Amino acid sequence: MSERTLIQLPLCREEIDVKLQGIDGQTKEYVLIELDGTARDEYLTDMSKRMKTVNGQTEIKDYKGLQAQLICMCMRNKANNEQVEINDCQTFPGKTITKLFEACQKLNGLDSDASKTAKND
Repeated sequence: MSERTLIQLPLCREEIDVKLQGIDGQTKEYVLIELDGTARDEYLTDMSKRMKTVNGQTEIKDYKGLQAQLICMCMRNKANNEQVEINDCQTFPGKTITKLFEACQKLNGLDSDASKTAKND
């Protein structure tokens, strides 16, 4: 008889606390929340619409709001639990957006480490 493998996974979504300091010195607290399956699929579908194939290579044809979209789907204001609006997110400094985007990708298994793991399975 062959041995079975057990996979045990949590059903609670992972969260990451975020503090952003404004130019006025005030700190605002947020939380990045892992997307559920429906929201993640929605994001991936939206991303596929941004792609085009040229000479067998897949390229992104529209970068506008690409990072902010994922951030805003994950990010909530800790004080009132409201989702951060994309227009507000787009006002963050570029480096801040990049770091938040990378955290959201990792949180949702959309980063390059997740891709490498999937290819090795």
